[in-house]
Amino acid sequence: GLSILFIAIISWFNVKSQNLVIGASDSDEIISLTSGTYNYDTLYILNNGELNLSGQVNFSVNNVIAIINSGRLNVKGGYFTANNLIYMQDSAVINITDTVNLQCSLFLTGNSFVKIDSAVVNIPMTYKGQYSWIAKQKAGISIEYSQCNLGTGALGGNFTDSSFFYQHKTNYLSS
Repeated sequence: GLSILFIAIISWFNVKSQNLVIGASDSDEIISLTSGTYNYDTLYILNNGELNLSGQVNFSVNNVIAIINSGRLNVKGGYFTANNLIYMQDSAVINITDTVNLQCSLFLTGNSFVKIDSAVVNIPMTYKGQYSWIAKQKAGISIEYSQCNLGTGALGGNFTDSSFFYQHKTNYLSS
């Protein structure tokens, strides 16, 4: 369906790119990284695949992070940077409990969920609406006890259907 078409389109644009695919050949694949430097063009987390980042790892994705089915991304330490787009569908989950750089838009559908708790989220925008957080169906974002550094911009977004954006004790800083 939609996910296969989306992956095919992404793959077409990244013919010569460095991709990391988790959960394709082994649907329950788990990768945990605690050190080293990793830079990918595209990250796919499929099926029950899981990527855990902690410790002193330096992990960045230049183009698209696509998390589909019950895939999970857990950022509990290290240095994490997402550029361009994070796309999530089905029951995909992202948990963030540390400092991250989200230089990207978020698009969530299905029952996908982003949980940001006790984190510093750097979203370095140079103009208003440069990045957007968008959710539809029953997808949502929860952000608690965190700080969002927005650069000189302002975050845009749209939440439709039964999607949600929950925030509690979070500061948004913009110059």
